[in-house]
Amino acid sequence: MTAKDDEREQEAEEEGDEKERSGQKADDKKKDGDKCGCCCHDGEGQKKSKMERAKAGEPDDEDDIIEIHPHPYRPITPPGTAKPSPPPKEKKPEPSRPPKPPGKGELNKDYGLYVERPFYIISACGEKRYMDVIGRNIVVKTPNEFDSQVWYFDQNSKTIKNTLHKNKSLDIQNSGNTNNLQVWSTNGGWF
Repeated sequence: MTAKDDEREQEAEEEGDEKERSGQKADDKKKDGDKCGCCCHDGEGQKKSKMERAKAGEPDDEDDIIEIHPHPYRPITPPGTAKPSPPPKEKKPEPSRPPKPPGKGELNKDYGLYVERPFYIISACGEKRYMDVIGRNIVVKTPNEFDSQVWYFDQNSKTIKNTLHKNKSLDIQNSGNTNNLQVWSTNGGWF
């Protein structure tokens, strides 16, 4: 035998000794039972039944599986426990509704006129003459109590209308670029 063969035999013997020692440790664990670290063996190395594990409160691989709820925002609660109450919702103040538009005979505060209440437009030139409609033009005339001299404020179009020409409103000719007043088809587009 050569020196190399002697070294190989010596190494093989050392490996065998290590294997025997580790085998003895494994056998010791199996004999002690609880040293294996699992909960399924009793102290004598015998496997416990499901009933024994259930009585001891130990988990069972099949029965104690908790399913994960698919909703990501809801907490997972084990079976038999009370569900946590959701956090209280903050009460947001309801948005205020716009004020109801004034009805017939009520004051429209934005325009300072009463809705659909008849009135006369009186000239400031000394004789207290009324505004009247002749054709389409507005003229100043003596009071005669005709419907052409009576005006009212229309809430829907927000214009001043004449009681004789109900579909026409007070208008300044040429889109307000002149001093001539007229009655024209109702157009509340300026407002």
